[in-house]
Amino acid sequence: MSVGFRCRATSVALHEPLRGTASVEQSWLLLEVPGPWAVDALSSSRLPPGLGSALREKARALGLRVLFVRRHGRHAPRGAQCFLASTGPGTPWMEQVHLDDPWDVLGLDLDRLARGQRCEMREVHGPLFCVCTHGRHDVCCSENGRPVARILSSGHPARTWEGPGRHRISVGTASQPT
Repeated sequence: MSVGFRCRATSVALHEPLRGTASVEQSWLLLEVPGPWAVDALSSSRLPPGLGSALREKARALGLRVLFVRRHGRHAPRGAQCFLASTGPGTPWMEQVHLDDPWDVLGLDLDRLARGQRCEMREVHGPLFCVCTHGRHDVCCSENGRPVARILSSGHPARTWEGPGRHRISVGTASQPT
């Protein structure tokens, strides 16, 4: 891949559809981690040492998709917001919990989440907008995603999150990813 390569420009030139791709996972854990993120965010981020590998191991064993999210503008939060979502069979749902310490994520009932069962956190009603802005994975995400995140955040600041490029999820009213 050359330095000037841009996935979106190539797709436009090839007349490919520009809709995003969706992962097939059905259980989601979105954890607020202020950026920047490396290409593989779980192995290199601002998490405490050892937490990324522990979270990766737990998620792999349970079949969870872990995404890091951050607010537009990258302000450093106190603690971290965490979203748990199920987009599998039945009625999709999403819940939210504030974690005082990032390590607290491992204390959540992730087994229930993996089974598609509610975890008894605060239910999220309405859409959650996750916009890919992770330019280290794909420059197009930064070039095209950050303006979208800025505009969405100006009108929906509590519902707009930036996320990593490799894993894209857009949960409407806790509906299927798009």
